Amino acid sequence: MDINFFNSVLRACDEVVFQVFGLKGQRGRLHLKKGPFLPEDILIIFQVQGDEVTPVALFLEQRLGIDLASQLLGSISVTSLTDLARSALGELGNMIMGRAVNLLAAEGTRVTISGSKVLTGRELQADPCASEDKRCLVIPFEFGRGRIEINVPLG
Repeated sequence: MDINFFNSVLRACDEVVFQVFGLKGQRGRLHLKKGPFLPEDILIIFQVQGDEVTPVALFLEQRLGIDLASQLLGSISVTSLTDLARSALGELGNMIMGRAVNLLAAEGTRVTISGSKVLTGRELQADPCASEDKRCLVIPFEFGRGRIEINVPLG
């Protein structure tokens, strides 16, 4: 994936989180990270297909993920990552990635994305970024109440 892809996902994440939750993100330093993720971490995973197929994982700290799921569900209080909370976070991921696809299309780049898959705990071992020897390019966003990271495995 090229830099336009990353910029589109970053812009989409910033726009969607601001529009839905009123939170303004502060972009952190791009860096490389080796897996695995911690058991309490939450990942929303997509397959992005353009010239090649690339997995993308939106990482959320657990406290932020549960807080955002609770806000998305309105009158339903969320205290753990239930099936309903997973569904809400999956929809948040779909909004972010859908916006990124639209931004790319406006620039003439066509990509498609798979539906979201929300993983946590031991399930993270199935993620392409989770392996001990796999490195990911990570772009963090700090939202005051926690952080969202965009993770794309390299190689």
